[in-house]
Amino acid sequence: MNKSINAKNDQNTRYAYYKAYAENKFYIFKVYDIIKKLNRKSKFKKTLDVGCADGSFSKKLKEDFGFDTYGIDISEKSVNLANKNGVKAKKHNLENLLPYPDNHFDLIISCEIIEHLYDTDFFIEELKRVLKKGGFMILTTPNLVSFVNRAKILMGLYPSFVPEYHVGGAGHIRAYTLPVLKKQLTDHKMKVVIKSSPNFFFPMQSKKLSFLLKNIAIKLGDYFPSIGSHIIVVAKK
Repeated sequence: MNKSINAKNDQNTRYAYYKAYAENKFYIFKVYDIIKKLNRKSKFKKTLDVGCADGSFSKKLKEDFGFDTYGIDISEKSVNLANKNGVKAKKHNLENLLPYPDNHFDLIISCEIIEHLYDTDFFIEELKRVLKKGGFMILTTPNLVSFVNRAKILMGLYPSFVPEYHVGGAGHIRAYTLPVLKKQLTDHKMKVVIKSSPNFFFPMQSKKLSFLLKNIAIKLGDYFPSIGSHIIVVAKK
């Protein structure tokens, strides 16, 4: 009988060299555009990147907008890379209290993290605690009922990005729809101000798809967020 995979070691190994800002992570470009628009009015100063990986996304935010960027990640190798990229990063397990005081950040970014966690209520409450009043929280997560997943289920195929069957701590253990994520944030007294998706249903990671079609798909995500491949929600404290 195979031994169970240790969750922390699994995450450390799988995400040691994960790149936060890369062409295949198309949702990050929509998040960047949202931050750019919000910053025109809010003028963010101190930001926290939850699951910062190598810090490449926070590095871009720092270079483009002058943010004071902080990050946390479970992988020690990722944290070292993030620090080299100019991010004030710490190794941290999100099952524990965040290592920051109350009301500390203007903006918190958590891309593709919540679906990996068991206690998502604790997670959201901790993000809220360290967020300043009037600050913004941006969450992204795969969409259980995306257009593609609906089609797959109709054809008897296993949907994309849903909780995985294998034992381990680095896989997805939660699945979200837009209404469910909105309700959870509302239950935590957060006001959802933006609901979006990074795409409509085109195969965004395909290198054969033209840049024009990708941009069209990204824009359509604003109008049809409930069926895009991923969910993007911005909530205000």
